[in-house]
Amino acid sequence: MTLAACQKRALGAVETVLASVRVFQHSRAQHTASASSSASGSSKKFRPPTPPAGIPLSKIFNNLFPLSYSESFQQWRDRDEKGDTAQDAVLSMMPFYPNRETQSVVARTLPGGEQQDLYREGRVIRTPVSGSEFINEFEISQYKADGTSIADQDTHHIMVLHGYGAGLGFFFRNFNALSKIPNSQIHALDLLGYGLSSRPSFHIRSNPRTLLFKKWEEQVTIAENFFLDSIEEWRQKKGIKKFSVVAHSLGAYLISEYAVKYPGHIDKIVLASPAAVSHTGMQFQQQTDSNSDKGKLSNKKASLKDISQSSIDTNPTFTTAESKIPKIPLWFKIGWELNFSPFALVRQTGPLGPRFVSGWTSRRFPIDNHTTEEESKAMHKYTYEIFRRKGSGEFCLNYLLAPGAVPRRPLVERVHKLGELGISTTWVYGSNDWVDVNGGHESARRIKRAGGDAEVHVVPGAGHQLYMDQPSRFNEIVVNFLRRNTSSH
Repeated sequence: MTLAACQKRALGAVETVLASVRVFQHSRAQHTASASSSASGSSKKFRPPTPPAGIPLSKIFNNLFPLSYSESFQQWRDRDEKGDTAQDAVLSMMPFYPNRETQSVVARTLPGGEQQDLYREGRVIRTPVSGSEFINEFEISQYKADGTSIADQDTHHIMVLHGYGAGLGFFFRNFNALSKIPNSQIHALDLLGYGLSSRPSFHIRSNPRTLLFKKWEEQVTIAENFFLDSIEEWRQKKGIKKFSVVAHSLGAYLISEYAVKYPGHIDKIVLASPAAVSHTGMQFQQQTDSNSDKGKLSNKKASLKDISQSSIDTNPTFTTAESKIPKIPLWFKIGWELNFSPFALVRQTGPLGPRFVSGWTSRRFPIDNHTTEEESKAMHKYTYEIFRRKGSGEFCLNYLLAPGAVPRRPLVERVHKLGELGISTTWVYGSNDWVDVNGGHESARRIKRAGGDAEVHVVPGAGHQLYMDQPSRFNEIVVNFLRRNTSSH
């Protein structure tokens, strides 16, 4: 088949797919993004993201896709069936992968007060779970000068978990800082059904009764367990008794549920812009936590009214996810409820897939003072590889969130259990985050009332992908939290 024929066939597929798939709206207006960047004082410009919502089909093709048709065809032709090449290209930007670093930047203090230099090395591991399935992992370990591993019962195990549609490679700006924590071992995972982990079929079927009568409880539990049980299998196979977690968006929600279902294994959680915590129908007493970054919430207007705790606990509107759904086109809501996937666009359009992906990666990883050309190209190819793979974990979203990213079972209603379990938490949001920080403040208050420890931070000049937007500040918050009063793991 000729290139022209491939393009014609792919364009025909586009028309069919666009009528049904979800399309995520990532920007409100360019001038708003510019003004927000100037107000934050940050030199880095980005487009503040918004909750998943539909946009008119007529505007979709107005977006620019910088990758040329010929380049798109070439990337599609040279696609990697396993995805290892694209992942290795991203991880190779680390000074400790695929070979151990030659110069130590980590030191630990021995019992006698002597300083010992440590050397880091990363490796990719695929841990079997549930028979033929497996979890893809990037593990960063520390070694003595003689090559002896320091991994023992006192090792601080730190899990890094991505959000919806993402993969472990998205944390390439955070691995260096996290792996400098003395006596630590980093475990960056691809959730089952995402990234380069195996992609089993997702078995929940849409049920007309569920759609009509909003009976989602059973489906939510099944969707959660798809991920939670595989994480627990991974932990058992690795022999890890205790660990801390840095998790973003959907990953933050899931690991919180994991901590409750499988108690006793997690001591700390960093929830970076966590999804499914609360929704706009939930009203909380606005109160800046004492541990928040002072002064950084002054420009955030209160969108929620003060009400009593008893109202939160008894008012039925707080458990009805659909009570206040953002204004969304009917076609988008129908597509969402029928569980159409936005990644179908990439999979179904063949040689045009890389070009469509470039519309997102060119804005997320632009070549500028923060991103080199090598990083930009590597992240684009990596993103295409994980977006185009068989649909699996992505189909959970419909069961956890209603249209507009409204949680069907808000985490805030159960978050006090983290406090009861003695788990310390840090809630981190971007100043331009579409996820509401008030849900984090309310969660922190409930955790504290249950006897736990919690704090909230807002990162200036960052959106939902705050660990990418402002990695230095994000890393500082996370590392300080993880190093504080660390116990044996």
